[in-house]
Formats: sequence, structure tokens, C-alpha cells
Amino acid sequence: MNVITFLSDFGLTDGYVGSVKGAIFSNFPQARIIDITHEIKPFQIEEAAYTLTSYYSFYPRDTVHLTVVDPGVGGKRAPLIIKTANYYFVGPDNGLFSYIFQKEAYTAFEIDTNMFDSKISATFHGRDIFAPVAAKLARGVKPELIAHPFTEKPVDFAKHISDKQQEFKARIISIDRFGNIITDFSMFEYDAQSTKRVKSITINNQTLKTIKRTYSDVENGDLLALWGSAGFLEISINRGNAAENLNCHIGDDKISIKFESSK
Repeated sequence: MNVITFLSDFGLTDGYVGSVKGAIFSNFPQARIIDITHEIKPFQIEEAAYTLTSYYSFYPRDTVHLTVVDPGVGGKRAPLIIKTANYYFVGPDNGLFSYIFQKEAYTAFEIDTNMFDSKISATFHGRDIFAPVAAKLARGVKPELIAHPFTEKPVDFAKHISDKQQEFKARIISIDRFGNIITDFSMFEYDAQSTKRVKSITINNQTLKTIKRTYSDVENGDLLALWGSAGFLEISINRGNAAENLNCHIGDDKISIKFESSK
């Protein structure tokens, strides 16, 4: 398999995306690079983590998912390869893979930067480290040959629900072009809590008592909560912009989800 997906906050104004692709093709001319988006808001690691988990599993086995949102570039965070049963993930250890860890068993490797012949820029590891590594993995090189086992626990900012928890303070991790507010409250974790159900969801003093199945379950202009296609709770307005209406922004921690016993 020679597919590499590429997600970043680089935008398309500068030459950063082109430089990364050049580094990939220099190491593996047969690579098939799939641009996911380069419009992640600058430095928004959580938004990138959510976007990554929304698409990675739809790709063929052995796809390499290159993800570069790296505000700590050149610092102490480790450059990682994450290997799961079906995929490789390449990027910095800053939380980008948090939602992957919720869903997948994995092995983490720290990239051996001593293997590179050319000088590594302190400010562009996407081009000088992650791109060549993604190319090598797509070419069939085993991670053990270019990295060593990562002995620390990778950064994981996902909040986990405890059995006794009665309230979850959800963060906004993304806002899509329709104004839907995507939170870090995942169906994956919620389903694991078989003894509780959602009692209410409150945002900006507006309370919702039920999670709907689809937008059209309410009238045009009405507020609702539903599970989005990636399995995360969304706050939406049917044919409206919830983020603008509720004055919400990525990173806000203003959504309260209360639970009650299901027994």
C-alpha cells in the first residue's frame, strides 16, 4: 500500500504543503498523497485530533496517516510513529492521537532522528522528519528500522468518564462550516458506561433533554443535540449556525452534560 493521507494547519497560501509533498516524493516517488485538509485553525491540536479520527478508518489497510499540527516544533515533544492493527500514524507527541487511543490498541515508536543525512530544521519537522518517515512506511519499511520503542505514555488529552461521574464538562473541539459545535464527548466512551444515560445537556443557559437522531427531528431554527457522523456529540441548529447563535468558539469549556442511572 502506498497511500499517505496528509492533514495540517499549514494553509495553502505559503509553500509549506508543497515542501512536505516534495520530501515525500523524494523518498518514495510512487506515493499516493491524499490531502485531507490544510485548513485546521493554526495550533488547534484538538480540532486536528477530531478530524483525524473522523476519517482514518475509511482508508485501506496499511495507509499512513501523516498529521502535522505542531506548535511545539523543535521543543521536547517526541516525534512519533503510532502503529495500530491496520494503520500507521506519524506526527508529534502533543495529543494529536488522543481519540485514536480511545478506539485502537497501539504500539508507539519514537523516530530516530539520527538516521537523517540532511540537516533538520528546528522549525519544520513536518518536512524534515515526518514526511520522510511517512514515505518510508508507505514504501514498506518497518517502524523498528527507523524508530525505537517509545517508553513513555503518549500525550492523551481526552477526558474519560468514570463509573461514578454524574456530570461531564465537555470542551468544544471543532466547529464545522455549518456552525455545528462538536464536543469531546464521544459515543465510544458513553456506550462503555452501561449504567448511566444522559439526563440533560446545557449550553449557555439553554438545556436540552434528549439526543436526537438527525437534524430534521426538530423544526427549522431549533436547537438540538445529536451524535455526529464521527461519533462525537454535536450541538446544532437545524438549518442554522449554532456556533454564531450561541457565541461559541473552539476550546470553550461551557457545555454541561448530566447523567442519571439507567437502572
